[in-house]
Amino acid sequence: MRVKISYGLDIKDVPLKVAELLSQTAIKTDKTATSLERISSQVDDVAEEDYLYLLKMLAKIKSEIVDIDQAITESQQILVGLNNYYNGEENVSDGRSTMDTSRNADEQTTDTGEG
Repeated sequence: MRVKISYGLDIKDVPLKVAELLSQTAIKTDKTATSLERISSQVDDVAEEDYLYLLKMLAKIKSEIVDIDQAITESQQILVGLNNYYNGEENVSDGRSTMDTSRNADEQTTDTGEG
């Protein structure tokens, strides 16, 4: 099950966090590619009863690829938000979350429901 966790971060630290996420994704991509290469070299050599093992491994690889895709998508979304922050937002859809630009995460805002 996937969950989203949010926390405050200074705007200048956002690029570093994205770089960290992409670096972790690159490492996972390399490991996944290595697993896929290993399986591809085993397909011709396995006995008929061992195909189930290869099928399980392929299912695991597919799941890892989905995780990789999700991390790339999240990185893109963060960078879109960062770009919009620095370059102004025009024609932004109501469905997309906005970046919290408050300087102090301890400050509370009060929504009176008016307006």
